[in-house]
Amino acid sequence: WLGFASYQSMVSSEIGFFLYCFLPLLPLAVLSYRRLFDYRLRSWLVISLILLLVPFASVSPYRWLLLLIYPLVFYVTDSVSKLKTIKWKRFKFTVARIAVLYLIGSTAILSFGYILAPPEQPFIYFNPRYTNNYSYQIPTSMLQNTISVADFHNTEDSLQWFRDSKNESSILLTHTVFYSWAILTIDARQVIDYKFDDPAKAAMNAVEEGHTNVYLIWWINGEGWYAQSTLPSTFQEVFHSGRIAIYQYDTSNVAY
Repeated sequence: WLGFASYQSMVSSEIGFFLYCFLPLLPLAVLSYRRLFDYRLRSWLVISLILLLVPFASVSPYRWLLLLIYPLVFYVTDSVSKLKTIKWKRFKFTVARIAVLYLIGSTAILSFGYILAPPEQPFIYFNPRYTNNYSYQIPTSMLQNTISVADFHNTEDSLQWFRDSKNESSILLTHTVFYSWAILTIDARQVIDYKFDDPAKAAMNAVEEGHTNVYLIWWINGEGWYAQSTLPSTFQEVFHSGRIAIYQYDTSNVAY
């Protein structure tokens, strides 16, 4: 119901995601919070924050958080206008100009880092190994869908191989990131989406349900994403194209 291990973990995750998304804007937004009193902005802000604290089964709480973009941008814009009234000046730089340069600079650095860096080596701010603990909400690079743009053709080739070389009794297990790709090529009745669960457990469940030819699509060992760099030894690679591979599940050790 929560989508998290506990209510506390949900709240802490949302606070962290809020800071991750809006930290560059917060110093300027705070300056205008008291000065700019508009009941519509305040209402939008308060309602969004309240809804963040209410767990939903079907609506991600992060969607309410993203709605905070609008009031925060208005507050930042008002802060820049307020800073124009400060007379301090040094080398033709006023406080307002410094604020504008800060906004342009931070936006440009993050934007170009997001647009140009490949997902295999993302810009440090979007790298899950450093600051980005929310890659399941925001991709690490604009050069990717659920997988890297470099893996698109290899994914299509692997799925095409499965469709052409396996019969209707074969099934393909897919992590959520591969599910939509799979049903574009393969009969959806042959595809089982195990979401973000353990692939070995999903394979065992499939065998217990009577499936004897169980396959899985994933990256080659050592190259996997989403905290799954390698697969258990019960999965044997039978085909690969580039970094994407099809594995067959070894059912010999499964107790029927």
